[in-house]
Amino acid sequence: MVRIDVLNNIPEDVLSSPSEDTQIDGYRVRMVSVDEVTVIGAVSSSSLVHVLVDSAASNDRSVVVERSMIDDAVDHTMTEFDGSPLKVDLLHQSRMQPENRSLLTMSSKAVDAFACNPLSVQEARRLVAERAASISSATVPTGERTQMWVACDGRDAMCTVLLGIRQTESGLATSVATAKGRGSSEWLAARCDSSRRFAHCQETTMARCQIELIPLLETNDSEDGDEESDRISGRLSVSASWKCSADEQMLKKPPAHATLAVTVRPGWLDSRTPHFDRCLELHNLLNFANALRTGQMVWAGSGVVDDCGTTVEDAVMRLVKESQSALFVSDRQASAGDAATFGRRELDFTERLWLLIKECTDNNHLIKCLNIVLTALKGRELQPMVHGDNGSSVARLVRDACTDQLRLPRLEGLTPIQMTLEIGLGKFRRDYIDAFGTSGLLANCALLQPLFRTEDSPEDQAEALRPLHASFEVVTICQNFLKLPVHKLTAIAREVLHRFCYKRDQPYEDLSFELQVGVTDVPSAILEITSPLTWSIESTFKQANATVARSAVHFRRQPLCSFAAYKLEPTDDSQSSKSSSEFYYCTQFTESFIHLR
Repeated sequence: MVRIDVLNNIPEDVLSSPSEDTQIDGYRVRMVSVDEVTVIGAVSSSSLVHVLVDSAASNDRSVVVERSMIDDAVDHTMTEFDGSPLKVDLLHQSRMQPENRSLLTMSSKAVDAFACNPLSVQEARRLVAERAASISSATVPTGERTQMWVACDGRDAMCTVLLGIRQTESGLATSVATAKGRGSSEWLAARCDSSRRFAHCQETTMARCQIELIPLLETNDSEDGDEESDRISGRLSVSASWKCSADEQMLKKPPAHATLAVTVRPGWLDSRTPHFDRCLELHNLLNFANALRTGQMVWAGSGVVDDCGTTVEDAVMRLVKESQSALFVSDRQASAGDAATFGRRELDFTERLWLLIKECTDNNHLIKCLNIVLTALKGRELQPMVHGDNGSSVARLVRDACTDQLRLPRLEGLTPIQMTLEIGLGKFRRDYIDAFGTSGLLANCALLQPLFRTEDSPEDQAEALRPLHASFEVVTICQNFLKLPVHKLTAIAREVLHRFCYKRDQPYEDLSFELQVGVTDVPSAILEITSPLTWSIESTFKQANATVARSAVHFRRQPLCSFAAYKLEPTDDSQSSKSSSEFYYCTQFTESFIHLR
């Protein structure tokens, strides 16, 4: 059977439909992003979307290296500051100082797996050669086209895992990615060979490394299965890049002239983030908001309010008794600069009530607790203080009781849910105003008022608190991990609020913030980590201002290519003097440019 030239006959509608797979004469053609196929994202310098071709057979395979294999490789090289990703106490930056180095602990991310059925290297080369011949014979240049890749099984002598080709403005570029395995020294000879081949060209070499302080976690890596579907992994990574010589020392600490980029992802229900407890409380508030929309409530309360086992009813009765003679509550705020801590200000009656009844276990339980408060109001046994801007139903009832105009509501239907949601919303609004204001991050907290959307329904007001919470998470992480002056943190706070909160209907999982910093803005304890998650050295060869080739070597704690097995060369545990690079998975990449016009 004669097969058609697949790479030259991909329909245009396929190129515009990234989510759909198309079969062409026994091959599967699909659009993939650089996030889906890690190896493409690491080696490609072109667009974010690419064409991937593999076999249409149904036996997709994804070779995933076991976590224990990765951890074993890492354990051989652990030193005082080795180990990335790190799990760090974000609230105590001082613990990262040298005298407390033992607190930096190992944490691994599951290897990315991409379902693929790779072709043999011989067949892949034939497809690429046919595409190259078509580009070369074209009489009219069509400009740059989407990068096309063919997945290979790596069973040739070079362990080829990807072959790529793309049309450029002046011709074409062909790419090869090979998996060198772990403990291999072949990459060094290959780099020397590239330097010799292009000795007549101008060479520019860049070194890059990425340190993951809060690594991305898969959903099934989370601790609590009940909330697993809602959990979004947080992330904090530091990426460094700098010009270097071709014989750059492996795993070298970024020099003073390096360019650093910090990426922060706030996450949701991620216990590694600084305000995880606040996130749990906000998640509970959103459960009440969702109950108003759907009529179905997910009760997350435990029925007790402290470690002593005090029930919610007993705690509410004690609150009512304590509030009988409460004539004044001060508005003392947190000490300046304490941005990492909520709740230092004094709470009014409704805010304290929210902290108790959010632990109710069902609707009858909630009604019983609210009846305790309403009964006390009816008997004039309760005259607590509430904030003047507190517009919740419970606050209005307190004021009405003081003026003999009390008309108690009937606690039926969704009324108890809405009353609870309202007092929770008020507390969260005042908490964030206090947190941003007393920390000095915002000189004028009036900037936050439009973000609360008080003109919307209570359900929408609760949803608006999520990006506000994400903004404070990001600012706190930057404050704890970076050595930035107050005016820079203020600028970051304003920018994060603008990106996250002013753009409505932005998916929470897409919230991410990146900023450029200098080497002096990052604690030395972070930059001295000698085993980053990724490390690479890339060279570009030019002749007469035209790029003729690129070569790169990528070292990664986990395999860069998930659909081909890496060679694992034996390592000698007794040889502690070996370079840490020998315990990384090595992937080599080369790209050649052919100028036809």
